[in-house]
Amino acid sequence: MPLYAKSIAIIDDEQDILNLFLEVLEDEGYQPTGFTNPVSFLEYVKQHKDEFDFVILDYRISPMEGDEFANKVYEINPEIKMVLLTVYSDIVTHTRNLEVIKKPINLHHLLDIVKRYMNRSVVN
Repeated sequence: MPLYAKSIAIIDDEQDILNLFLEVLEDEGYQPTGFTNPVSFLEYVKQHKDEFDFVILDYRISPMEGDEFANKVYEINPEIKMVLLTVYSDIVTHTRNLEVIKKPINLHHLLDIVKRYMNRSVVN
């Protein structure tokens, strides 16, 4: 199984979903790190700007919404690619490096998205 040069951050305030995503990605050889609090992630990424190549985030993450969070991540490191998972179909975002994906998402679709973003970071 390949190892990847940088890791993935998953931000979701639902611990069960976060744990499931972490387990699935670890099983595929990725190095995901989970956060249930977006503020904690922002504080962490300010100190480790180049650690993450890709972020998966839920739209509803208290105390802010996903598009606001994505803007803050972009301000810290505009190279981080992000996917926003949402049940809402009317999300409008002006954040670069952010793709909006409609929920529900099955695990195969999640893996396809991750592979698309992470394929350039493989370490042999």
